[in-house]
Amino acid sequence: MIRIPIIIASFILLFGCGFKPILTNKQLAYTISEIKYSGNEKINKYIKKNLITSSGSGKNYNLTFNSKKNIETLSNNQKGDPSVFQMSISVNYSVIYENNIILTENIKKNVTYNNIQDKFELSKFEENVVRNISNNISNEILISISRISK
Repeated sequence: MIRIPIIIASFILLFGCGFKPILTNKQLAYTISEIKYSGNEKINKYIKKNLITSSGSGKNYNLTFNSKKNIETLSNNQKGDPSVFQMSISVNYSVIYENNIILTENIKKNVTYNNIQDKFELSKFEENVVRNISNNISNEILISISRISK
């Protein structure tokens, strides 16, 4: 019986506080007008797609970034075959406003995963990891631009 008032009170507090996540409201106070990139093509494609769909209106920023992907073998089994991999994705980006670099940062993400005997499944898994990490990196880029545009 005590649980019902607690649940109702928590809903009122949670929904009444006016909390709004930054990236769910796509009305950004800036526009990324030009994107230049180099490095890994798949990572660049995912990041660019997320940045273009998230642009708003206001100040016009230019963005340049360079992406790198590296896969290392962390451990091998008794036969010498790889059993654990580590994928690291690094993106170095610069935000340019009126021909001046106003922000330069490097984002690096690592993921450790076990080897899968089916190489097709392993490649699909790695592609999903690249997509997810690229989307996270593009969200971090948008958040950093949101901080400097205020």
